[in-house]
Amino acid sequence: MYVHQQDWQNAMRVAESADPASVADVFIAQARLWIERKEHQRAEGFFLSAGKPELALAAYLEAAMWADAVRIAKRHLPHKLMEVNMAHQRAIFSGGPKKKEELMEACEMWVASQQYVQAIDAYLSISVDQISDLGELEELWAMAIELCGKHDPSRYKSIVEEVASRLLGMSRFDAAAEHFQSIDKMNEALDCFLRVNNWAAAQKLCEQHAPELLPRLERAQQASAFGSAAHHPAETKMVVSSYTPSADSKVQYGSEKKEAKLNAGGGEGGDSERGTSALDAWMQRGEWDKVLSSAAKHGPGSLAKYLVLRCSRLCEHDEMATAIKTMADYGIPLDSDALDMTEKLVQKTLGCGYVVEENAEHQAAIPELVKCLRKLVKDLRTNDKDFPSSRVQKIEQWLLVAHFFGIKHQATSAGLDDLVAKVSMSLLRFVSVLPADKMFYLAGTATRKKKWLSAAFVYFNRYLDLCEAIDDGDASNLDNTDFIGTDIPFDFALPDSHFLSEESAREEIRDWVLTISMDQQVAEKLPERACLNCKASIYEAALQCPECKTASESCIITGFPVAAKTTVHCATCKVIADRETWNKCAEAALELYATKLTCLVVQPKWKKILYAPQPYEDNYVDETFLEQMRTNANVQEHDYGGMVRSAAAITQQICAVMIFFAVFEFIRQDAVSAVLLGGVDVFLAVVGFAVLRFHLGLPLNMFDTLSSCLLFCATLSLLSPVLRTLTRSYADDTIWALVTFLGLLHLITHDYNYVNSGIGRFSGTISLNAAIFTAVLLASRLQSNEHVFVFVLLAIEIFAMFPIFQREVKRHSERLHLTTAAALFALSSALTWQLSGLLSVLTGTFVLFLAFVCPLWFMHVQESKNEILGPWDIAHIQPEQ
Repeated sequence: MYVHQQDWQNAMRVAESADPASVADVFIAQARLWIERKEHQRAEGFFLSAGKPELALAAYLEAAMWADAVRIAKRHLPHKLMEVNMAHQRAIFSGGPKKKEELMEACEMWVASQQYVQAIDAYLSISVDQISDLGELEELWAMAIELCGKHDPSRYKSIVEEVASRLLGMSRFDAAAEHFQSIDKMNEALDCFLRVNNWAAAQKLCEQHAPELLPRLERAQQASAFGSAAHHPAETKMVVSSYTPSADSKVQYGSEKKEAKLNAGGGEGGDSERGTSALDAWMQRGEWDKVLSSAAKHGPGSLAKYLVLRCSRLCEHDEMATAIKTMADYGIPLDSDALDMTEKLVQKTLGCGYVVEENAEHQAAIPELVKCLRKLVKDLRTNDKDFPSSRVQKIEQWLLVAHFFGIKHQATSAGLDDLVAKVSMSLLRFVSVLPADKMFYLAGTATRKKKWLSAAFVYFNRYLDLCEAIDDGDASNLDNTDFIGTDIPFDFALPDSHFLSEESAREEIRDWVLTISMDQQVAEKLPERACLNCKASIYEAALQCPECKTASESCIITGFPVAAKTTVHCATCKVIADRETWNKCAEAALELYATKLTCLVVQPKWKKILYAPQPYEDNYVDETFLEQMRTNANVQEHDYGGMVRSAAAITQQICAVMIFFAVFEFIRQDAVSAVLLGGVDVFLAVVGFAVLRFHLGLPLNMFDTLSSCLLFCATLSLLSPVLRTLTRSYADDTIWALVTFLGLLHLITHDYNYVNSGIGRFSGTISLNAAIFTAVLLASRLQSNEHVFVFVLLAIEIFAMFPIFQREVKRHSERLHLTTAAALFALSSALTWQLSGLLSVLTGTFVLFLAFVCPLWFMHVQESKNEILGPWDIAHIQPEQ
C-alpha cells in the first residue's frame, strides 16, 4: 500500500521491521519512479542500494546513455562490458549517416576496455554508409592501422593492405600508395602513383626504396610523354624534364669532360640535364663523394635528393655511423625529404640493439649527431621556409634525446655512476619514440650498478613484462600501476625485436628480479621526493607534480628536476643545470652540449655589490637572495583550547555586568530587601578574603583589611542620601541611555589582559570609572538610602575588587578559574530569566558565541595573515660634503 501511494518513508519502515527481504523491492520501486521522470542518475543510487546494478545497466541501455552504461559495467558488472560495447556499436552503426565523433566514441569504448581486436574491427566496419566525408573516413581507418601496429602486430600487414585496397577503390590513390609503401608493396604503390601521373612521388619511391622499379617508371614516363605530346606540349616539357635516364653507355661516354665541368660548378640548360645524368652514373658506380660534392654545387635541392638516397641506403645496411658522418660533412638541407630521413636515422641510431649500443664506433658517432641536430635546429629557427612548429619541436626533442645519450656514454667512461643512473631514468620519458624494452633495461642496469635496488627492481620488472609482451605480440596485459603519477608514458608501440637478443641475458635479469623480490629489506617502489609546492610525495624524476600540477625545470645534464636555488645557467641560451652535477662534470672534463645554440656556460657567483664589474644586469638578483626570507615569523600561533580558556575572563566580566543590572531591577521591583542585599555584600567580602588569604596564600592582614572596610562603609553610608538625590532632575530616558553607553564602554575598555597574563598593573581606569559612574546613576533611581548604600557597595565589590580575585584565582588554578566562569554564567542566566526569558536567551547565546565561536573564527582569519620579513636593504642617502 505504501509503495503504491509512494510513501517511501513508511514503506521502508514497514519493510525493515516486518520483512527485511522486501527492502530491495522498495528501493527498486523508487528507482523505477525516477526512471519514469527521466532522472537516471538518482535511479541508479536506488538500484545500487537494492543490490541490483544490472537493473541500472538495463535502464541506461534503454535510454542509450552509453557512457553511464560503460561506467556501471566497469564498476559493478565487468562481465557485461563486452555486451554493452556491442549494444553501443549496433546502435551507432545502424541507421543513416553519423558524425565522426559518434563513431569514434563507439570505437574508443573498446579501447578503454582494452579490447583492441574489437576496436580495430569496429574502426574497419565503418563505411561510406555511416560517414560520407571520405577524408574523415580515411582518418578513422588510419586509427585502426595505428591500433593494429601497437596492439595486434600479427594482423598489421593484412589490415594495411585492406585499407589501401579500399582507398584505391575510392580513387584516393596517393593515400593508398602510402599504405602500400608502408608494408613494402612497392609495385602496388607505384601503380597508384602512375594512375594519377604523380611522377615526383613515383620517382622518389623508386630512388629511395625500389631502384629495381626505375626502368618501369622510365617506360611509363616515355609512354605518357609521347602519347600526349601532340595535345599537351607544356605537359610534355614537364614530363620530359622530370625524366632521369639510367646510367647506360651514353652517359658513361665522355664522363670525364662532364666531371670536369661539374667540378667547376655545372652548366645551364642541356648541360644541367647531362650533369644530373653524370651524378646518377657516379651513384651507380658507388662514387658517393663525387656525387655529393657535385650535388652540393648544384644547390640544396640536388644535395637533398642524393643525400637522402645515400643515408637511406646506409640505414638499410645498419651503417648509421657512416650516415651520421656523411650528414656532418655535407650538412642537412632544409628539405622535407631530408628532414624525414634525418628523423628515421636518429630513431634507428638511438633505438639500436644491445650489440650496436655497446660498440665504440657507435658511441663516438653520438656527439657528431648532436652537433648536426643542433645546427639543424638553428637553421630551422632562422630560415625563411615555413616549416610547421610541430616538426621543429620534434627535431628539438630528438636533439635532447641524443644529447642525453651522449652525456650517458661520457659519464659511463668517466665512472660517474650516479650521473648515468639519473640520465637513464630521465630517458624513460621518451619510450613513446624509442624501444621501451631498451630504455627500461638501461635504467635498470644503471640503477642496479648505483645500488638503487628499489628503482632497479621496478625497472627490470617492467623490462621483463615487455619481453613477454614482445614474445606474445600483445601489450594489453601490461600493468601500469607502478608508473601512475609519473611522466613515463603508458601508451607506446611494442618493439619488433628484443633489445637483448640473447635469451641467456634476459634470463639473468629474471633471476636477479626473483632474488630481490625475496629480500624483505628492498622496498619494491620507485624513488620519491617531496613536491616543492604541495609537499606531496612524487616520483623523483617527475618534472610535474600530479597533485598540484606544479612544473619543475629540468637539468640539461641529467634531465632531473632542479630547485631554483641550486642551479647554474647559461647567460646566452638560458639552459640550466644542477650546480653540484655541473661541478662533477667539470671535474671529469665531460663535453656538454646544450639543446639550443650555444654550450652551457657557468657564470661566476653573483655578489650583492655594484662597485665591481659582474656579467649581470644592475637590477639582477640570484636565486639565493630570498633564502633568508621569513614568513609570519612574529605571528603567534594559537590553539583552540587556549583561545577558549582565555575567553573565560570576558565571559566572567559580561556575566558580572548582567548580574549587577539584574540586582538593580530586582531592587526596583522590591523583590530584594536592603538587609538581604547587605548580607550578600558581607558574604561576598568574607568569601573573597578567605579565598585570597587562606586558599591562595596572599599576605593579607585581617585587622588592616577590616579597618579599611569599616572606614569605607561609614563614608559610603554618609554619602548615600546625596547619591540618592544626585540626578533627580534628569529624565529617566537620559539616565537609561547613559547607563547603556557606560556599560558598553566598561566592557570594551576593561583590562582583560590583567586577568589572563597575571603580570603587570591594572590599566582599566576608564573601564572602572565608567562602571562606578553607572552605579551612581542607577543608585539615584532607588527609593531608600539603605538600598543606595548596599547597591553601591555591591558595585565596588564587582567592578573594583572582583578583577583582583579573578587574577589570583587564574594564576593559581586554571580549573578554578573556568569553574568560576561557568558559575557566573549559570547565575546570570538564572537571574535574567526571572526578568525576561528572551533577554536570558540572547545574553547566553552571545556569551557562548564569544567563548566558543569567536576563537575558531579568529584562528581561521589568522591563516590569511602573511607577514614577510627578510634582509631588505634600507638605503640611507648621504649628501656629498
